[in-house]
Amino acid sequence: MLPTVEALDLKISNLITNNALEYSTNWDKAQHKYDTFLTNKNIKHWTIPSKETQYFEFLHDFNSIIHEEFYINLIKWEKNYSIKKIQSELNEFMRYYNFERPINKGFNKGKTPIEVIMSTKDKDFPLPLWFYVDSIKDGDKMW
Repeated sequence: MLPTVEALDLKISNLITNNALEYSTNWDKAQHKYDTFLTNKNIKHWTIPSKETQYFEFLHDFNSIIHEEFYINLIKWEKNYSIKKIQSELNEFMRYYNFERPINKGFNKGKTPIEVIMSTKDKDFPLPLWFYVDSIKDGDKMW
């Protein structure tokens, strides 16, 4: 994701996740690779208890969308996909989701995720980062 953020000239200064083990160091004298990575990128990491579900509502919405619009259709049409093929199809869906599919509720209804992100680019404005693209190699086009 960071190559995409950098290609769009965006900066992540703070990151909020739940306090699950995969996102934080929860033991004495341990250095978690995720924490080290964020420190090296100068990103402050804040954690919220998993039970505070209101903070992750947008993520639950995203999970519902990807389930209903991608996985259900994938299962309906093809039963013999390889992992590589599923990943390829998911990458295509995520390009559609980020650059073409309008948001269907809330303040940003009718806009695409990329439109929301770019409209807040030069503002000091917190933005839930639902944006996803697979790694972009030099010379690749994003859309």
